[in-house]
Amino acid sequence: FKSHRAKGEEKSEFLASTDNWFRPTQIKTGPDGALYVADMYRLIIEHPEWIPAAMQSRVDLRAGHDRGRIWRIVPKGTKHRPAPHLGKMSTAQLVGALDHPNGWQRDTVQRLLVEKMDKTAAQPLMEVLKKSKLPQARLQALCTLDGLNAVDSKAIDLGLRDKHSSVRQHAARLCFGKNALLSRKVINDPSPLVRRQVAFSLGDTTDTKAAEALVQLAKDKNADVRLAVKSSVTPHLTVMLREIFASDKQPPRDITSHLLQLATSGNNQNALVQVLTEMSNPKYRLIKVRMMSGFLDALNAQGQT
Repeated sequence: FKSHRAKGEEKSEFLASTDNWFRPTQIKTGPDGALYVADMYRLIIEHPEWIPAAMQSRVDLRAGHDRGRIWRIVPKGTKHRPAPHLGKMSTAQLVGALDHPNGWQRDTVQRLLVEKMDKTAAQPLMEVLKKSKLPQARLQALCTLDGLNAVDSKAIDLGLRDKHSSVRQHAARLCFGKNALLSRKVINDPSPLVRRQVAFSLGDTTDTKAAEALVQLAKDKNADVRLAVKSSVTPHLTVMLREIFASDKQPPRDITSHLLQLATSGNNQNALVQVLTEMSNPKYRLIKVRMMSGFLDALNAQGQT
């Protein structure tokens, strides 16, 4: 995420006060599109634990406990937009209201639709996912379908092909048919957020092809993606070790060490047999020393011989 100050406000805050009791604590977008700032408005906001006893006796630590303000901020000349009465809308009207740039409105629509659990919302939600110009609306349509237990392969396919990375990321998170995550396009997604989620989701299946995909993701240059791979290796340990031995391009050492540590701990006897068997294979002599070193380090770390 990147932020920047607005033009003309590079050296100043857009909201400031000469009142020393001014304590802005939270900012939210309101249903009318305005910014709402909660102003705690207290003389002292530090906890008494951090104020010397001598100072505590000189001030009223509770001063302002009966006060507080909410500031509503709008651009000059902006016309007031009345808040919609979402609670009175039908299911179809609510889905239509989801396709809107206002975050409060989308969140409230999603909550109301999930509370109603009206499955007739599924098809119009698919249309929002398919046609909305707002990635936020497409994302919340997908997640609302999940809240209605109405996510199917078509919704996942649409989500994984979306042009915005956040929609693709959540499609990977919701993916129940893991085969959809095994395509080369998904594994090589340009966004590290998507690749990381794919790595997380692949830990939810025992498919051997998922292990092959995890080995590929283990070679990712992004450290967060590799960390996600580590969290998903347990059901794929034996196959991943076999794939690593057979590969010309080895994953980073931290991944290999993690796999070897798992192989030498717990009840991973099959994985341990795989390691020792492959180490004895002459065709793997180029990586044999490195793997044996990692294997011995893993044993040593656990006090084993």
